[in-house]
Order: sequence, then structure tokens, then C-alpha cells
Amino acid sequence: MKSGGGKKSGMVLLEVLAALTLFAVVSLALIIALNETMDADRDRNAADAAMRGLSNQLAILRAAPITPGDQDLPDDGTGLAYHLKVAPETMQDQKKQPVLNTYRATLTVKWKSAGHDEDREVSELIYQP
Repeated sequence: MKSGGGKKSGMVLLEVLAALTLFAVVSLALIIALNETMDADRDRNAADAAMRGLSNQLAILRAAPITPGDQDLPDDGTGLAYHLKVAPETMQDQKKQPVLNTYRATLTVKWKSAGHDEDREVSELIYQP
């Protein structure tokens, strides 16, 4: 009688160890990819919130009388910092006559994302008769 069980069980043990190692490496790669995806999603959501905030602030600006100046806007509860700069814009109509009450409004939003500062800016011409 030959006893070959020792070799076979040794090979099975090596196969199980190799499978566990492969599983661990794949699991680690998936965890890293998931973490990076979540970070990118968080950054995208912050930028999206900032752009929605800029749109809202512009709507508020259009609805109120325009006054030239440079000011920080009050916090709207989102934690984003808004800055507004309004300056008169010199324009002419087709007859080369000056167009009064035309302003360039530049709105800037700033926030922190992943430990570094981010900002977006939008500029718009506004005419108020």
C-alpha cells in the first residue's frame, strides 16, 4: 500500500493559500477603487452645490435693484462663501448713444474640497431700466 495522501493534501493547502492571496489582492484593489470613487463623487457634489448656489445668487441679484460695489454676501446656510462685484459697464446702442444702467456682475463662490480650496466664478451683464 502506497501512501500518497501527504503530497495531495500539501498541494490543496498551497492552492487554498494561492486563492486566498488572490482574493485579498482583488479585495484590496476594489476597496481602493471604491474609496476613490466616493472621493470623486463628494467633490462633484460640492461643485454641483456651488454651481446651484451661484445660479440662486444670480436670480436674487436680478430681482433686486443693482448697486455698484464689492461685497461678501451673507451665508445661505450651505457653508459656501459668496463674493459679489458689481461695476457699471460702458455700452453703446446702434446709434452710438450710451446705454445707461448696464452693469457687469461677477459672482464668485469658494469652498474647501478634499483639503484644498476650490472656487468658481460667473460674470453676467445686467440691464436695469
